[in-house]
Amino acid sequence: MARKMSDETTIEKTQLVTERSRSLPVGWEKKTLGEVCVINPKKSEVKDLPANHLVSFLPMKDLGIAQNQINPITIKQLSEVKGSYTYFRNNDILLAKVTPCFENGKLGIARGLKNEIGFGSSEYIVFRPKHNILSEYVFYILASDKFRNRGKELMYGAVGLKRLSKDYVQNFPLSLPPLPQQKQIVVTLDKAFAAIDTAKANAEQNLQNAKELFESISLQKFTVGINIKKWELEKIEKYSQVVVGYVGPISKEYTNDENDVLLLSTKNISDEGISLKKLTRINHTFHNKQKKSQLFPGDILVARHGKSGQSAVIPDSMKVAHALNVIIIKKSETILSEYIAFLLNSGVLSKIQDSKGGSVQEIINTSVIKNLIIPVPSLLNQGKIIEELNNVSKQAKKLESIYTQKIADLEEMKKSILQKAFSGELS
Repeated sequence: MARKMSDETTIEKTQLVTERSRSLPVGWEKKTLGEVCVINPKKSEVKDLPANHLVSFLPMKDLGIAQNQINPITIKQLSEVKGSYTYFRNNDILLAKVTPCFENGKLGIARGLKNEIGFGSSEYIVFRPKHNILSEYVFYILASDKFRNRGKELMYGAVGLKRLSKDYVQNFPLSLPPLPQQKQIVVTLDKAFAAIDTAKANAEQNLQNAKELFESISLQKFTVGINIKKWELEKIEKYSQVVVGYVGPISKEYTNDENDVLLLSTKNISDEGISLKKLTRINHTFHNKQKKSQLFPGDILVARHGKSGQSAVIPDSMKVAHALNVIIIKKSETILSEYIAFLLNSGVLSKIQDSKGGSVQEIINTSVIKNLIIPVPSLLNQGKIIEELNNVSKQAKKLESIYTQKIADLEEMKKSILQKAFSGELS
């Protein structure tokens, strides 16, 4: 570990030399975070305060994502927190240093602290800006893609409990303009980020609306069918055999032979169909013995875990596959598989059951599936519904793609603006 930390320090110092060699706008300087901030101020600053002195307390769960103003609501006595928690004051910047909080972007500026003093998680790094740099400027540096991406690469420790390197933080290079320009940059970034956050919130709401579009139209269609067209209501088991996919230990049967059988599981089921990513195979001889769980085109797979109730139909072009930890609804001659899959994926079943006085349950086992009461129109009407909902699904997916891309573009815009800010292009 010592050798690794030494290597990381060398890398960061080399990076610093390179950064300093680049040209800067007039009046700007190349510094490090360790030069412009006191990092983790000492608790000795509050040693003379009485034990019952009231201070703010901020646990990790209350630190937001890139939150440029933190106002802790919890108040504690100094004696309760002084021993094992991290100390900070008004205008200090708090950064989560541990996995996954650092990667998730937990960061903020402390404001409005009780008696101007706060304590919080031992997994914070505290930055106290010196006289020549603004808290907000440091905040935006720590929020930048440059700082965060390199920090992720240099985190150390066991998997699942990695921490940000102290040497990385101390030696991270930054471009420091004079205070008047820092203020201009912060004002510009505040306005730009506020506008981007508003646009992002609108895009996220539109994305949610797009995801709910299919469910909304499906609910309306099936409700009309039941209440106005008087479709019959029957249990699924009247039309289709429902069985459980094989869930026993099968790792010894895994194979790389392309002539063997594809192994499908919950992760391969989505409302877009059967995903063939990250598939494994099992020995075909073993598979042939599992008659109950064999799959054929037209069979429906229903997820038992994850997004339970999610379903997909085995397409005609797919070779027979073995099902792992799923429920299988066998193909029926009297009700179309695609029709059942649309019902399961639309989210309308629980609402239909509830409206009829039935219980609302998660779809996770065979008894629930067998006893689901579904509307059953004629095969002709089933076909029409499948065609209509296919069109609605395509429109909804298209809208989801548009808004997902817009959200990604807005995040990239933030990164671009920060990069320009720290190179002198915004001042």
